[in-house]
Amino acid sequence: EELIDGSSVSTTGRGGLVPSGGPLPRLASGRIMLVGDAAGQTDALTGAGIVAATRAGIMAADAAIDALGAGKWRQAAPTYDARWRKTLGGNAARALDRRNELEAHWDRHLERAVIDAWFPKSQTTTKTGPEERR
Repeated sequence: EELIDGSSVSTTGRGGLVPSGGPLPRLASGRIMLVGDAAGQTDALTGAGIVAATRAGIMAADAAIDALGAGKWRQAAPTYDARWRKTLGGNAARALDRRNELEAHWDRHLERAVIDAWFPKSQTTTKTGPEERR
């Protein structure tokens, strides 16, 4: 698609790796506050992260505004980190625990069932295909 001044964006469906190992131990330090993928704030089960990134961005902005308004900019990073952990940290921890539990019990049979459910074989190669229904 053409954007401003002839620049373009790829629409070929490329994507990247989604961090799924839970949030970083520290989300902010000094004048830096990380949000979204950079902070490991994606859902460990689903990989979803846009809503969490938006909420974290708002929390980071609010922490910065509060700290600057009080003349204590150094408080922005720890305030953001604490607010995020209090508000969203529990959900992130539960999702990561559940993912770890599922991975610990993953085996070939479950993997095959998931693959078969998502990518069914063609009708001609299954036992319940059209040939056997006649």
